[in-house]
Amino acid sequence: MITYWNRAAESFFGWYSTETIGRPLAEVMPSNLTIEQVVDANTILDSGGTWQSELVVQRRDESLIEVSVTDTPSYDGFGKCIGTIRVASDSSERRVLEQRLGQAQRLESLGLLAVGLLTTLTIS
Repeated sequence: MITYWNRAAESFFGWYSTETIGRPLAEVMPSNLTIEQVVDANTILDSGGTWQSELVVQRRDESLIEVSVTDTPSYDGFGKCIGTIRVASDSSERRVLEQRLGQAQRLESLGLLAVGLLTTLTIS
């Protein structure tokens, strides 16, 4: 059950906090999360760890967005786990930047190879 939904989440997913509080996360943020990922996440969170994944999530307007999620257990003052904090961020822009970086690295490698060939041809 959702117990807190901030303004950034309202803007990003299209749901107001008044509409999300008390509802299951899967109703508000349906995703491509698999049963295996749920089991993995629960195992990690139950041991006090942090779980991370890349998911495709449906917004209120039914558009899909790639997000990077990080789930961390939340504890009360006595050390009892009282829930999970989820941070979701748009990963589609990061993917574009990663693709551009990979392209730039390939071009740099080609440039170095061309310089090496020219140097070899000039020396010969």
